[in-house]
Formats: sequence, C-alpha cells, structure tokens
Amino acid sequence: MEIKNQKIQRDQKIISEDLSILESQIEGLWQFLPIPICFANSVFSIINASKALEDILGCKGVEAIGENLKNVLKDFERIKRELMQQRLIISKETTLLIKNKKEIIVELSAKTKEDEKREIMGYFFAFIDITEVKEKEKELQRKVQELEKLNKLATGRELKMVELKKEIEQLKNKLDKKSS
Repeated sequence: MEIKNQKIQRDQKIISEDLSILESQIEGLWQFLPIPICFANSVFSIINASKALEDILGCKGVEAIGENLKNVLKDFERIKRELMQQRLIISKETTLLIKNKKEIIVELSAKTKEDEKREIMGYFFAFIDITEVKEKEKELQRKVQELEKLNKLATGRELKMVELKKEIEQLKNKLDKKSS
C-alpha cells in the first residue's frame, strides 16, 4: 500500500510540474504572438490579452484586463448577438475604439468557450488591423474615379475632334465648289 501511495504522489508531482510548464508556455504565447487576441469571460470582460492587443488598444501592461468589450467594439451588440447565435464568427469587419478615441478598422474572429453542457464560459477574440488596407482601397477608388473622369473628357474630346474634322471637310468641299 505504501509503495502505491508513493507512486501516486510521484505521478501527481510529475503532473503538477508538467502543468506548471504548460501554463508558463501558454503565458509566453500570449506575450509572443504578434496577433491581437484576448479571452473574455461570460460578461465580455477581458481576462487575458496578448501584448499585441494591449499595443493596438494603447494600453500599458495589464490595463486591458478587466476592460469590457462593449467599450472597445463599436458595434458590440451586433457582434454579441451573432456570437450567441452562431457561437463562431470568422473575419467580420468591425471597428475597435482605442484609448485616444481613435477608431481602427479590424477583421474580427471570435469563438465561444463552452463547458461540457455547452454553457458559455467565455469568448476568444482575434483582431486583424485592416485600417491601412481600407485607406488604400479608398485611395484606389478615388484614383479610379479620376481616371474615369479623365477618360470621359478624353473620349468627349476625341468625339469633338471627329466632329470638327467632318465640319472642316464640309467647309473645304463648299470652298472648292465656290471656287470652281
């Protein structure tokens, strides 16, 4: 019996050490990942955030912890409804409201964390900043509009040139008829 207890204690110690190592590795990932991610509890308060999310929100250290996502997501209620219904959101465009009142356009992906009874325990969120892409799209759209305008002008000019050439030809013909 004593040998069995010693084996159980040794196994528990190994499992405890392995768990400690795993927890340390997971915490390292939260700080290492360049992707803004967070885990929120069942009432959408952030309980863990990557350094990348803290940076994008303008938070220092653990300031993001405890922040409610309704204060960070511009269309929180729509996101919440969709997440509650579908339990998964992939690449939805939304806006993050950051500390200095600036808005950042992001693609949001989110998933519920559920227990064995499918009760929601929390939520995983990931954000990809697409602000620069959206700005480039707007710039490209403006340039396309300018080109379309220029094309209309050039086409109109060409048509006018064709008309003027016909008119010149007609006037030449009239002059030739009068001189003969």
